Amino acid sequence: MGLNDIFKIGDRIKELRKDKGMSAKETAKELNIKYPTYSNYENNNRTPDYKTLVKIAEYYGINPRQLALPPGWKISEKDGVSIERVNVEQIDDINRQKLLYNYEKLNESGKKEASKRVWEMTRLKEYQKDNKAVSKESDKEEKVSTRKATQEDMDLF
Repeated sequence: MGLNDIFKIGDRIKELRKDKGMSAKETAKELNIKYPTYSNYENNNRTPDYKTLVKIAEYYGINPRQLALPPGWKISEKDGVSIERVNVEQIDDINRQKLLYNYEKLNESGKKEASKRVWEMTRLKEYQKDNKAVSKESDKEEKVSTRKATQEDMDLF
């Protein structure tokens, strides 16, 4: 499962077209692409070849690599290169999907080990939400207490 499985280029093409206020038929005509073919691109039924991707990117005034941006990400009109993140929750959802996808590839023993390791990471301040970096001394203390807690609580896993 690559990023293309999560972010389909067609979704990005459709978003750019809608942002421009164009219909799919109008856009296909301007790009000199048959409407059914263009529609298949937008609906992720077909992937445009590189030459077509360049043509579409030029039409929208962007770099072809920017077509791989996820929906909800905006390209700055200022320079066409910098990116503004619009929806942080989308990124969290993607990370959860990737984590779950990889977790599901594990056998029962691997799932148990993965759960244990995630639990261990939650015990370390450096990985906890809303915690600043800890000093080396307190970090050592936390690691020692984590090992003890891990041994005591392993029956949870």
